[in-house]
Amino acid sequence: MKIENKNTVSEEFNYRYVVIHWLNITFITFASLYLLYFYLQKEWAPMLAIAGIISVFASSFYCNLTHRHTASKFLIIGGTQIGNFLFSLYIGFNTGIHMYNLTAPLITFLLIGFENKKQLYLTLAINILNFLLQFYIVENHLIESIQLPNYFIGYFYKVNLIGVMISLIVLTYYLASTNGHITKLLRIKNESLTHSLNEKELLLTELHHRVKNNLAQISAIMNLQLFNLEDKTAINTLENTLKRVNMIAIIQENIYQNEALSKITLHSIVQILKKELEKKLLRIDLPSIEAEEEIDIVKALPIALLINEFLMNISSNISNEVIVKISFGKQNEYAFVEISANQAIEPYQNNNITHDIIEALLSQLKAKIELKKEKELSLKILY
Repeated sequence: MKIENKNTVSEEFNYRYVVIHWLNITFITFASLYLLYFYLQKEWAPMLAIAGIISVFASSFYCNLTHRHTASKFLIIGGTQIGNFLFSLYIGFNTGIHMYNLTAPLITFLLIGFENKKQLYLTLAINILNFLLQFYIVENHLIESIQLPNYFIGYFYKVNLIGVMISLIVLTYYLASTNGHITKLLRIKNESLTHSLNEKELLLTELHHRVKNNLAQISAIMNLQLFNLEDKTAINTLENTLKRVNMIAIIQENIYQNEALSKITLHSIVQILKKELEKKLLRIDLPSIEAEEEIDIVKALPIALLINEFLMNISSNISNEVIVKISFGKQNEYAFVEISANQAIEPYQNNNITHDIIEALLSQLKAKIELKKEKELSLKILY
């Protein structure tokens, strides 16, 4: 799949570089005819200027052959701008040479494309300024053009008019052809990416089912083990472990079903915990859905398990009705989940498995807790 994408990109670039190759040959040929004319007329200044322009296009041709394509593109654009400027000043607007300014934007579109807006706008702005500067110099006679015979002026005007029309037709054709070619390549690339995405979705679904089945098998094995236990402490410990495994399965299922795979809301996580843990004597209050806080998928499971541990421990240590409130927010550089109760309940002990699980989850999240326990319980998980 990756090879196909690389070939597609390479083919797109090769197509553009063939266009650059032929543009350089065309411009060198065109400029060489004027170079010959100025040489025959012994007009040394414009002849040297045209020779300089030809060297720019020759450099672009060489850069294209040596795969320095970006330099080649900008040498062509620079050469056409300088060429339009010098030709218009030396042989005058009455020869129609200034009409080649109309072809410069199409050359820009053809070479740069429409994806790099900054470069595109910059070159178009230079083209407009170039023409305005030409017009200003000619109108104010700041530089006198070469005095050409009338028959030469008429000849040049016809040649330039035909040349501009041919250039516009050819450049428009190449522009449309290039864009059509790139559109075709992008369609092939999109089909490839769609196929790859479908495969990844299939693999993700399969992975989800395997995780779900594995957790179900673990739960089944633990349930079988419960039948063979007689010690109440062992039974209680295994039942709590079974609850944790079931909670992992439920949270994992919720994460998979979430529309955005990279994020999940704390509100939805706690809603799951509420449904699973709320008992007759434990009532869990949640903030409104408008206050929900999104969390990275990597942190979702350990935070859910942390909240689950605290709520499990609270529910196992109450003898009368307790109202637990869960809220979310920000504190300095931390986000936090706050669990508060209307009684001073011990959320966990320092010498049992719950404490070890909590410490491991806090270490995984690089989080900490703030605990206040006077008349009421207030516990913050800062992560």
